[in-house]
Amino acid sequence: MTILQLNPTIPITCPKGNGQALFLIDYGSEHNLMWVIAIDDTCEIWTYQNTEVRVQKNITMGRINKTYKYEIDPKVETCRHENIIVLTCMPPITKCSDCGFDLS
Repeated sequence: MTILQLNPTIPITCPKGNGQALFLIDYGSEHNLMWVIAIDDTCEIWTYQNTEVRVQKNITMGRINKTYKYEIDPKVETCRHENIIVLTCMPPITKCSDCGFDLS
């Protein structure tokens, strides 16, 4: 098991809202990464799996005007690569690089 203190913290969106990722916990290759997050609105500390967190909007990095959903998008569900995350990129990614599935 490895625990990494994030310095600086990373602005994260999770099921409880926006927060700051303080620590990253890695239990090994058979487990998801775990993020320890301080929630901005409630000051609570929660731990979420890697699949439940997303970075917040950052105009400088090209992540703009994107609302993250925690349910599976039916269009992405039909692609055989279940780990695809569609972000607003520059230039935009419109097809899966592995199978050519249309992501637009």
